[in-house]
Amino acid sequence: MILIGTGRVITDVGSMTSDITKWSDMVDSVFKVLDCYTRIEPKDPDGHQPKKIIGQVEIRDVDFAYPAKPDVLVFKSFSINIEAGKLTALVRQSGSDKSTIIGLVEKFYDPLQESVYIDGKNIRSYHLRVLRKHIALVSQEPTLFAGTIRENIAYDVSHKIF
Repeated sequence: MILIGTGRVITDVGSMTSDITKWSDMVDSVFKVLDCYTRIEPKDPDGHQPKKIIGQVEIRDVDFAYPAKPDVLVFKSFSINIEAGKLTALVRQSGSDKSTIIGLVEKFYDPLQESVYIDGKNIRSYHLRVLRKHIALVSQEPTLFAGTIRENIAYDVSHKIF
């Protein structure tokens, strides 16, 4: 009886070993991402930190390719001017890189040529976190966290709402 019980324990431990290895690999991959250095943060870590952004957005003659596909140009000399306080819609068929435009404004990507300006300032000079605190985006397929709609809207807001 003891031998049968011991055999089961050894079998269970053996099956857990592969799970532990998988967990270890997952944790390693998370730390690799966390340890990555981004070239998007401005050279001056303090960067431009405005208290208020008016919202004039200008993309000037931007050439862009995704880092994973540097040989495939998504935009060639692309320009758009979005006036502050105006409602602007980017309307095109699915897969036409509308979200890439937003990714450039939010500094998720750097253009290959020329740049993006907010209130007349090159966004490369903005402090990344400060800039993103001034930007709100509701995507076509929003991801909600557990909680009420109000809690989701207020998520990571540094000041009290209502």
